[in-house]
Amino acid sequence: MNEPNTYKLGEKFFHQEKLAWRQIRALLSQLEGLSFSSVDPVGLVSALGAKLGTVVAVVLIPGIESRQEHMDRLKNTEKFQAHIDEIEDLLELDTAAEVVRDFLSLNQISYVSEVVEEIKKKLGMEDEKADSATTLKEFAPLSQEAPRHTATVS
Repeated sequence: MNEPNTYKLGEKFFHQEKLAWRQIRALLSQLEGLSFSSVDPVGLVSALGAKLGTVVAVVLIPGIESRQEHMDRLKNTEKFQAHIDEIEDLLELDTAAEVVRDFLSLNQISYVSEVVEEIKKKLGMEDEKADSATTLKEFAPLSQEAPRHTATVS
């Protein structure tokens, strides 16, 4: 059995922690323009489509690597692309759904959404298009459920 928020992909282990701001920014760029018809983990995996590998690569940290080492990878296009390629080669659908479920438990998505919206307003970048697509704020009920796993962030 894996440790909390630890995943085995192929023969390698990865772990997930609460998001750092750099990860939030990377995720927002991937989620921009996507429509979510369902906010359950399988629905989110489906909605992410071709972006799934990149999104999972943003949140999963290899082995015993520190958060800072992972942030350094996110800043280096070549190293980050190699990480995406590795994730895409090893990721199975059931593990992807587990990663998404744990992500929603670890992170207060409604809070992240509120902060991003406030920053957009201050910068004059308010979203002008309103459609029926699910927004990040609608993930709030899932993110406030009792976590399935607990994690200590150092």
